[in-house]
Amino acid sequence: MLLVSGSLAYDYIMNFSGYFRDHLLPEKLHSLSVSFFINKMERNFGGTAGNIAYNLALLGERPTVLASVGNDYYTYRAWQLKHGIDLSRVQTIKTLPTAGAYIMTDKSDSQITGFYPGSMNVKCKIKNIKSLLKKTKLAIVAPGNPGMALEPKIVCTGITASDFNGMEKLCREKKVEFVVVGPD
Repeated sequence: MLLVSGSLAYDYIMNFSGYFRDHLLPEKLHSLSVSFFINKMERNFGGTAGNIAYNLALLGERPTVLASVGNDYYTYRAWQLKHGIDLSRVQTIKTLPTAGAYIMTDKSDSQITGFYPGSMNVKCKIKNIKSLLKKTKLAIVAPGNPGMALEPKIVCTGITASDFNGMEKLCREKKVEFVVVGPD
């Protein structure tokens, strides 16, 4: 089993036909209040676990996602199932929406982003974690699943991504065969 822990989120991508810089006055930054007319918007499926699981599915794998979603997850769920992603470990929080990233891009590719964590703020309840990890050949723990770091088999360290010697030492001590260092 390939286990992918992280976030599932909707990405709202919006295009602004002007330049943000034309609306941001340096002398008024202390009391910022702006509004932009958006000429295009699309909603995409995203989140760290969602993106990783989808790419693993494209490679012929059947990943299992471990994440919390909200009461609006139904279209994303159908899409993931269609692509062969195992959602048996996805937890639905009925009182909150799924996480959302709201990204506006202007003509110069400058961006303004807002993020609402929604259901992502609720720790995933992991049933039978020992049994699950015994069946897991690879676990990818991506940002966005609060509480995963508290699980006994998950190790969080103070090693930075640029400390290759420290990372190698830890991997040898813990017998870790494969490591992916990402931007988070």
